[in-house]
Amino acid sequence: SFMKIFYTLFIITVHDYHTEEMELHRVDFSEKAECLFIAEMFNQKRDPVVRKPNCTKVTKWLPE
Repeated sequence: SFMKIFYTLFIITVHDYHTEEMELHRVDFSEKAECLFIAEMFNQKRDPVVRKPNCTKVTKWLPE
């Protein structure tokens, strides 16, 4: 197996501003700087659900 490192961004989108209908998305990035740039762009530098910092490092072991 081998290790894969990525950075996770959680963002909320609103489909229609006339309603309160929202959707949570998870996006993985290979570079932290890229993740932070998108988080800043969406003004969601913190996880919108639990309020922890976004773009946290995730390590995943994958089979070969």
